Amino acid sequence: MTPISGNGVVLLDPKGERLGAGPIEVKEGGAWSVAFGPGGILAAGCVGGVVLLDAKGERLRAEPIGVKEGYVWSVAFGPGGTLAAGYSRGVVLLDGDPASWRAKAGQVAHRNFTRGEWRQFFPDTPYRRTIRACPWPHDLPEAERKQAEAWESEHPGVSDAS
Repeated sequence: MTPISGNGVVLLDPKGERLGAGPIEVKEGGAWSVAFGPGGILAAGCVGGVVLLDAKGERLRAEPIGVKEGYVWSVAFGPGGTLAAGYSRGVVLLDGDPASWRAKAGQVAHRNFTRGEWRQFFPDTPYRRTIRACPWPHDLPEAERKQAEAWESEHPGVSDAS
């Protein structure tokens, strides 16, 4: 894996062969540094923040985790999903763990998406509870609930929709 001169990241296998057809785009500007984290998360330091990607190169967040101090020149993962982002004058510590974000969102919202919200944000994905410990939404038809319950039964280790 290496930053490229354009606006992206190229993934390489141990033999130096490219993985994927082209670079993973980082629209915010040059990817100055990259690091793999827990679960195959890839962090790319860029202009004003850190872009987080999954192992397939898909963004985990629509926008980078902001670093108001400036360009992120280096990134490294620490214990528990902590992410260190180095910039011209120092280092900031960030939360780089998607499971932590889901937990925090659940603490704030303390409910599942309604069916309407789910269709708005995930129009091509069958409904799933975002927080299994919270009740099913009132507007979810019985047939969709049964389908979601079947999915949960088939995926017992997945605690939240991802």
